[in-house]
Amino acid sequence: MRAFFALALLAWAVSCKPTLLPNSDVEDTAANRELYDVVESYRLAMESRDADRVMALVAKDFFDTSGTENPADDYGYPELASRLKEDFGRTSALRLDIHLKSIEIKEDVALIEYRFQSRAHVKFPVGDQWITNTDVNRMRLKRADDGWRIASGL
Repeated sequence: MRAFFALALLAWAVSCKPTLLPNSDVEDTAANRELYDVVESYRLAMESRDADRVMALVAKDFFDTSGTENPADDYGYPELASRLKEDFGRTSALRLDIHLKSIEIKEDVALIEYRFQSRAHVKFPVGDQWITNTDVNRMRLKRADDGWRIASGL
């Protein structure tokens, strides 16, 4: 009888576990799903090497410090557009895997911590190479009239 109750308690505990968004450690709620959809759209646009689709997800006041204190590597919306077009022009294949670690929403700003791995086939003057990059990053999004837009963290 004890075994039955122990199994019943275990089954109940497992069934109470929250549903997670795909490829994430984040609970699948309506608010989180909205942000997940933006990140997934970004991932697909990157894999398609479509700079216009990426830029459609980005806030006009986008600004990124590249994660450093050196202002020389900071860039905004116009620089992002030209960087993407240049990078995609040299890239013949791109695979981007994103795993959401956390989402924090405070009013009209959301912070998404994510782990990513990118693999790209890139043309260089010395020849084509496969480049792999794995890291953890934080994306900041802000709410716009027509949905969430990426403000930094690409």
